[in-house]
Amino acid sequence: MNFKAKPDNTKFYVLAPMVPIPLIWHETPPPPGPTIALGRIELPGYMENPYIATKIGMSEIYYAQNYRWAELIGPNIARVLAENLNAQINSTVYPAPWPSELKRDYDVLLTIYDFIAFEESQEIVINARWLVREPGTKKLIASAEALHFSQIHGGMKNYNNIVMAMNDALVVLSDKIADSIPKKEAVMPAEEEVGKSQDSGIQEVAI
Repeated sequence: MNFKAKPDNTKFYVLAPMVPIPLIWHETPPPPGPTIALGRIELPGYMENPYIATKIGMSEIYYAQNYRWAELIGPNIARVLAENLNAQINSTVYPAPWPSELKRDYDVLLTIYDFIAFEESQEIVINARWLVREPGTKKLIASAEALHFSQIHGGMKNYNNIVMAMNDALVVLSDKIADSIPKKEAVMPAEEEVGKSQDSGIQEVAI
C-alpha cells in the first residue's frame, strides 16, 4: 500500500488596491480630502465562503476547491476600497471597525449585491449601492448605485486573471464612490489672499 501524502495544490489569493500615482508627479500636492469612515460592507451570502466562486449560467455557483481567499473577503474588500479612495481623492478612510471617538466628515455605507466571475461572458460583474451621510446628524448626502463589467483577460482557467479583473472592478467602484463624496474646498494661503485683495483694488492700511 502506498501511504504517500498527496501534494497540496491549493492556491490562496487576496484582492489588491490600485497602484497610486506618486505625488512627485504633481506640480503641487493635491489638497487633503475628507476623513471618511467606511462601514461594514454587506455582501451576498455566496461570498462568505473561503473558496473563490464563479457563476455558470444564471443560477449555478461553482466553488473552486483549490483556489481560496487568503483572508475574509469582506475586510479585504474594505481595505482595498479604503486604499483606492485614499489615492483617488487624497482622503483618509477608516474601514470598520473604527474608534467610536473617530472625528470624520462622512460615513459611507456600502452594499454589494453581486461580485463574481461569469463563465459564459468571461467577465467580472459588480453590482453595488452606497450611501454617504454625515456622522452626527445622519443627514443623507448622496445615494448611488453602480453596475460594472470587467473583462477577464487571459481567460478563467488561471484564477489570477479572475482576481486581477476583480481588482479592476474595485477601482471603478471606488472611483464612483469618490465622485459622490463632497470635496473639501482648498484653503487659500495667506500670501495669496493678500495678493488677491491687492489685485481687486482693496488697499490694506496699517494702523
